[in-house]
Amino acid sequence: MRWYYLHWNEHVFEQLHNGHLLMYGKIKSSDGKYNLLVETDYLGRVYHQISLDKTLGGSLAGTQGVSIVHHDVAEMPNGHWLITVDDGSKYVEDTIAELDPKACKIVKVIDFKKIFPSSMYTKSHLKAIDKASAGLGLIDWMHLNTIDYDAKTDNVILSSRNQDMVWSMNYRTNKLNWIFTSKPASKWPKSYRKYLLKPTKGTKYTGGQHGVYKLSQSSDVLKIMLYDNNVAVTNGDKKQSKPGC
Repeated sequence: MRWYYLHWNEHVFEQLHNGHLLMYGKIKSSDGKYNLLVETDYLGRVYHQISLDKTLGGSLAGTQGVSIVHHDVAEMPNGHWLITVDDGSKYVEDTIAELDPKACKIVKVIDFKKIFPSSMYTKSHLKAIDKASAGLGLIDWMHLNTIDYDAKTDNVILSSRNQDMVWSMNYRTNKLNWIFTSKPASKWPKSYRKYLLKPTKGTKYTGGQHGVYKLSQSSDVLKIMLYDNNVAVTNGDKKQSKPGC
């Protein structure tokens, strides 16, 4: 079967549990932001078409950047979608929201400015103009690019490009499980240091990584897959980093 999609599309191209496709584009090509989630199938039939400008009511859509949803969507067992969004503040791409597609309603929001130390965004080490972040620079302190939901544990794994950081947290309680980053423990408040993973000899830290997903988990071993861009943005290991995207 061959087919093509004529509308604008960015970042999101997911196959849902029901076999449908979830794509992300624009309501009108002239719109300044990508603002439309579309659930379709391989024959082009549309099941949901959600205008995020209306669904988010402006409270999460924000005014910065070029996309309301940035990079990733994770489907939950109840059919809801976890989406990475802006929160309407001057900062972007540092919030996730749970969207009920049938009701076109946001049912939960997690703002990572409330999870991590305020110094991470108020004292950002980003350049004022970061070409890899669409020129957003300082306001794009986190740059979420992955969210992966585990129904067995109710945990989510997330990736922050601009913090060179991967972490796991419980979605119900918002409690951190672990953090993987080359940012030294001494630069973290004491309350966070217990979550920092201590790598074994020869373990490479990631830099500007994308696409972090769980592969399997046993009683004491969690295996994940990620794409390491190998570019130190703010906290990556510059000795390991190489020029790249």
